[in-house]
Amino acid sequence: MPRRIRLLLLLATLGVMSSLHTQTSLGCQYNVRETGFVDLGTERYFLLCYVRRDTPRDLAAAFELASENGLRDSGVASQVIDIDGPKDHPALKYFDRAQVAAWPHVVLVSPGEQSRVIPVKARGKSFRPALATALREVVDSPLRQMIVRHLARAYGIVLLLEGIDIEANTKAAKAAASAIATIERQMKFMPKPIRHGPVLVTLRQDSFSREAILLWSLGISEKTLGEPRMAVLYGRARWIGPLLKGDQITDKTVHNILSVVGADCECGIDPRLIRGTALPVKWDRDAQTTAAAELGFDPENPAVITEVSQIMKMRASLYPWSDSAPGKRKATVDDFPIPFVEDRVRPKSVAVASPVPVSVLYAVAAAGGVVLIAGIVMLVRHGRKRS
Repeated sequence: MPRRIRLLLLLATLGVMSSLHTQTSLGCQYNVRETGFVDLGTERYFLLCYVRRDTPRDLAAAFELASENGLRDSGVASQVIDIDGPKDHPALKYFDRAQVAAWPHVVLVSPGEQSRVIPVKARGKSFRPALATALREVVDSPLRQMIVRHLARAYGIVLLLEGIDIEANTKAAKAAASAIATIERQMKFMPKPIRHGPVLVTLRQDSFSREAILLWSLGISEKTLGEPRMAVLYGRARWIGPLLKGDQITDKTVHNILSVVGADCECGIDPRLIRGTALPVKWDRDAQTTAAAELGFDPENPAVITEVSQIMKMRASLYPWSDSAPGKRKATVDDFPIPFVEDRVRPKSVAVASPVPVSVLYAVAAAGGVVLIAGIVMLVRHGRKRS
């Protein structure tokens, strides 16, 4: 065999092996936090507008127009349902005639199939302004605006919902602060750098009425909480882990949930738990631009969406209530029993590899494979010539 061909085959083989080894050693190029900014289109809140044959068409048209403007960039889709139409429409299961006070009748449905009537109160105003106000309250509120601003930059949010017991509230806040401090010490050891640590955000009892939709999306229907509650949010306003209550709120438990946010996206936990639950918020262009600058990539890039979709192994569905929707399971305190990041000092002799896009590694492997095949073809031709 000519020396040139042998050298070509050797280089090609080494190139393929090196790229595969690098890909394996680096693991997933995203951490859990980064995947949370990617909208996979598999989860939607649906705002359903039920009408009858005698409902004026201009009211249905007004709903469609107001939804297009008011629900943009919110993760909430809208649809008009004619109850006098086909009786097998899957959205009719959320229509309760006993709750109808006026037409059109508007209902909000969560990805977990919880429903809530959205009253459109005219009170002297015309229907259109009243509808615009109702839609704005579905996706926007003072607290959600604050959440979006923090999440676009920060590691995540620990959301404390205060109860009536001041001592319990103080204890919960201290546990959250301790967990946040631990995460901030550990951030430099995590798979991907994150510049800004977690933020503690508190919702007081007297603000509950203004945040009714947010509380509903977290599974809270009470107007007053006896014990404080706590939730961890990350990415594009996603709720990860269980809703902690009372004595469940400890620095260890909060830390364990927070540590998952900074972990590699292929850390071995059920993708449904890692992905968490989307909350209805207005994720506007400013938030998207800020997040992209902090992340170093555009979460709306189709290539990124495809890669994260494959990682999460989530199937898209047209309706959240369809048979093809991914199975939902509520997280419990025991789902995150140990921290994913420990306090440690990285050995000085170990060099930290910078993340390399998976697509680049595949390209290198493919190029090496082409060169390897070309070398084999040249070898076969050389053999034929000698014979």
